[in-house]
Amino acid sequence: MNYFVYIVANKTNNLFFVGTTNNLGRRIYEHKHNIREDLGRGSINKLVYYKSYNNIDMLIEAKIKVNNWVKQKKLYQIKRKNPNWDELLNI
Repeated sequence: MNYFVYIVANKTNNLFFVGTTNNLGRRIYEHKHNIREDLGRGSINKLVYYKSYNNIDMLIEAKIKVNNWVKQKKLYQIKRKNPNWDELLNI
Protein backbone atom coordinates (compact mmCIF):
# COMPACT_ATOMS: atom_id res chain seq x y z
CA MET A 1 0.00 0.00 0.00
CA ASN A 2 1.21 3.52 -0.78
CA TYR A 3 0.98 6.34 1.73
CA PHE A 4 1.45 10.01 0.95
CA VAL A 5 2.69 13.12 2.70
CA TYR A 6 1.35 16.11 0.82
CA ILE A 7 1.19 19.88 0.88
CA VAL A 8 -1.76 21.85 -0.41
CA ALA A 9 -1.61 25.60 -0.87
CA ASN A 10 -4.02 28.45 -1.38
CA LYS A 11 -4.35 30.30 -4.70
CA THR A 12 -1.60 32.78 -3.85
CA ASN A 13 0.75 30.01 -2.63
CA ASN A 14 1.38 31.61 0.74
CA LEU A 15 -0.69 29.38 3.07
CA PHE A 16 -0.05 25.66 3.40
CA PHE A 17 -1.62 22.56 4.88
CA VAL A 18 0.46 19.41 5.40
CA GLY A 19 -1.38 16.11 5.49
CA THR A 20 -1.10 12.36 5.08
CA THR A 21 -3.31 9.84 3.34
CA ASN A 22 -3.38 6.46 1.70
CA ASN A 23 -5.62 7.74 -1.11
CA LEU A 24 -4.30 11.00 -2.55
CA GLY A 25 -7.09 11.45 -5.09
CA ARG A 26 -9.82 11.10 -2.48
CA ARG A 27 -8.07 13.40 -0.05
CA ILE A 28 -7.53 16.18 -2.59
CA TYR A 29 -11.19 15.87 -3.60
CA GLU A 30 -12.09 16.34 0.08
CA HIS A 31 -9.92 19.46 0.25
CA LYS A 32 -11.38 20.96 -2.92
CA HIS A 33 -14.98 20.34 -1.89
CA ASN A 34 -14.61 21.19 1.82
CA ILE A 35 -15.93 17.78 2.83
CA ARG A 36 -13.97 17.55 6.09
CA GLU A 37 -13.52 20.44 8.49
CA ASP A 38 -10.22 19.09 9.81
CA LEU A 39 -8.48 19.55 6.44
CA GLY A 40 -7.54 23.20 6.80
CA ARG A 41 -9.22 26.26 5.40
CA GLY A 42 -11.45 25.80 2.39
CA SER A 43 -9.28 27.98 0.18
CA ILE A 44 -6.21 25.80 0.78
CA ASN A 45 -6.85 23.16 -1.85
CA LYS A 46 -4.16 23.16 -4.56
CA LEU A 47 -1.87 20.12 -4.39
CA VAL A 48 1.67 21.45 -4.87
CA TYR A 49 3.85 18.74 -3.29
CA TYR A 50 3.62 15.09 -2.39
CA LYS A 51 5.88 12.18 -1.68
CA SER A 52 4.89 8.54 -1.44
CA TYR A 53 5.98 5.89 1.05
CA ASN A 54 5.26 2.19 1.21
CA ASN A 55 5.77 1.93 4.95
CA ILE A 56 3.53 3.55 7.57
CA ASP A 57 6.44 4.13 9.95
CA MET A 58 8.33 6.04 7.25
CA LEU A 59 5.17 8.04 6.55
CA ILE A 60 4.79 9.08 10.17
CA GLU A 61 8.45 10.08 10.33
CA ALA A 62 8.11 12.09 7.10
CA LYS A 63 4.95 13.87 8.31
CA ILE A 64 6.72 15.00 11.47
CA LYS A 65 9.69 16.16 9.41
CA VAL A 66 7.58 18.14 6.91
CA ASN A 67 5.47 19.67 9.69
CA ASN A 68 8.66 20.91 11.33
CA TRP A 69 9.94 22.58 8.18
CA VAL A 70 9.89 26.35 8.44
CA LYS A 71 7.99 28.13 5.67
CA GLN A 72 11.18 28.83 3.68
CA LYS A 73 12.07 25.12 3.65
CA LYS A 74 8.55 24.24 2.46
CA LEU A 75 8.88 26.83 -0.31
CA TYR A 76 12.27 25.42 -1.30
CA GLN A 77 11.05 21.82 -1.42
CA ILE A 78 7.94 22.74 -3.39
CA LYS A 79 9.93 24.80 -5.91
CA ARG A 80 12.47 22.00 -6.25
CA LYS A 81 9.84 19.39 -7.18
CA ASN A 82 7.26 21.71 -8.72
CA PRO A 83 9.00 24.88 -9.98
CA ASN A 84 5.89 26.27 -11.72
CA TRP A 85 3.59 25.61 -8.75
CA ASP A 86 1.38 23.50 -11.00
CA GLU A 87 -1.70 21.74 -9.66
CA LEU A 88 -0.33 18.20 -9.36
CA LEU A 89 -3.70 16.47 -9.30
CA ASN A 90 -6.81 17.88 -10.94
CA ILE A 91 -9.90 16.42 -9.33
